[in-house]
Amino acid sequence: MNDETLTFDKSALTEPVDRAVARAQAQENLGTDGGGATARGFAAGAWFTGVGTAIGMALAAAAFVVVLVMTVRLFTDRGVALPFFVLAWAILALPYAYRRIARIAPQLRDTDDRWYRLARFAPANGLTHVLSERDPQRSAAVFAAAEGPQLDDLVTGSSPRPFEVANLRFHIGGGRARMDVAMGYAMFRVRATLPSMSIQSVTAHGGAAWRPEAPQSVIAVDEEFDRRFRVSCAPEDAAVVRGLLGAETRAALIDVCGDVDIQVVGDEVWFFARQDLRLQDPVVWEWVEDLSALLDHTLDPRSGTSAPPQSAERAVRRHRVLRGAGAGRPFMLGCLVPLVLSVAAVVIGAFVV
Repeated sequence: MNDETLTFDKSALTEPVDRAVARAQAQENLGTDGGGATARGFAAGAWFTGVGTAIGMALAAAAFVVVLVMTVRLFTDRGVALPFFVLAWAILALPYAYRRIARIAPQLRDTDDRWYRLARFAPANGLTHVLSERDPQRSAAVFAAAEGPQLDDLVTGSSPRPFEVANLRFHIGGGRARMDVAMGYAMFRVRATLPSMSIQSVTAHGGAAWRPEAPQSVIAVDEEFDRRFRVSCAPEDAAVVRGLLGAETRAALIDVCGDVDIQVVGDEVWFFARQDLRLQDPVVWEWVEDLSALLDHTLDPRSGTSAPPQSAERAVRRHRVLRGAGAGRPFMLGCLVPLVLSVAAVVIGAFVV
């Protein structure tokens, strides 16, 4: 890692994984940080949860088809042939069940790979890696609203400025209203004195994890920038915030942070993705490098640093991992298409009896 500009040695994130060593390390991690759990028990729990979820979905699909058949009978006075009933259920339930179960083994391998790679990446760059931190106390607003928060794979560094990168998991509400949330973040501690502010993406999928509270309110900065971000601050800080968000800073934020939310609290600048991040992916650490370079040249200038990377390929890779969890085409293919086809199967079945 370079002390003048934040640059990581990412070779540990791309080298082949020794599966035997990765499994042994996972067992050790579970033994120390997982309350004495075993790798076999951890895997069994993952399979139990995945298969149980798939069975639950299959039962829900059956109930939906029964209601659909009863509705068709109510309006047409026609029954539905059994083969069409089974077909409608299969169209609705089996694709989800297959995807849910098929993901279990890759997810277990992904966990082993992440621990294996981060355990080598961190010391190679003078960083520290902690598997998890329960009930973390931080200054960002999202931590105050989070219930049952936990940090996973907390990576911290001290040069050229203190920073930390992690995935945050928590929930909001309880019972049927409970919503589980996961997001990755990077936080940098700066030398400059900055007013408290929130810069939240308007174009990213999903919603921001916090709402600015009084006395902060939304301000107008620039017509183009306001189409991409919603900026909030205290009324007395509005002029200073607009001055900080000059043309160069706005362009850098649009380029590097178009899909993330930003909060400035005291001497800390927080960058939140709207989904958890694969921290073993070199692209995530390219993003961290870009964030540090952005601060070097905008909000927290430092002399002797190089200009932020301006690579179209790098921007495409960054957008791919930071775009956020949204609906779009995966939702259409995974939910709406099977739903429409199952309804069609029931309706056709009613008219072939």
